[in-house]
Amino acid sequence: MKKCFAILVLLCSCVPLAQGQVRLGLRGSALSSVYDFEPQTIDGVMVRPTSGSQMGYQLGVVLRLTIPRLVHIQPELNVTSRDYAFGLHTPDGYFPSGRISVKRLELPVTAGFNIGPLRLFGGPVFILKQTQESNVKEDYGMDIAFDDGDIALMAGVGIDAAKFFFDIRYTAFRDKPSALYSVYNTSQRVRAKQDFTVQYTVGFFF
Repeated sequence: MKKCFAILVLLCSCVPLAQGQVRLGLRGSALSSVYDFEPQTIDGVMVRPTSGSQMGYQLGVVLRLTIPRLVHIQPELNVTSRDYAFGLHTPDGYFPSGRISVKRLELPVTAGFNIGPLRLFGGPVFILKQTQESNVKEDYGMDIAFDDGDIALMAGVGIDAAKFFFDIRYTAFRDKPSALYSVYNTSQRVRAKQDFTVQYTVGFFF
């Protein structure tokens, strides 16, 4: 995937300015994510989703190629951090909250149309790398391994103002994601009913 990003950068750099405009910039997003699944009982411990959305963030590098002025292609390289929250009901009557913090290195490649300062865009998001940390592993012998897949789909709308740009994006995985929940010595795969993020982005071009 890193080779794909390098190739895209090279192709964009080789396009004459007479045919298009290449701009390099930075972006940052606040994420609001929703994760929902059917409650499950694993080795006597009930695992259930929590209501409401979880916050996160995204930081990245943007390369936008506009050809001519009505169409644009925009590869990015982003670091995304988001939380998955859930509740536990243990046999001894405790109701603790669980949280998995996931960090991803992502490569979105979007294409869109420009209507004046307004942009409409969408495309695939390739997951290059993922790490995660749990706050319940030591206390309850619990571990969770998310299998969100390698490709997500994203659509959004944005507006440009001089060197600055503002986006709202919706991102969801192509297939319904699943997670392997392990409690003590028992494991069970749980498929999500919902798993998506809404991103509120501000960025600028050099």
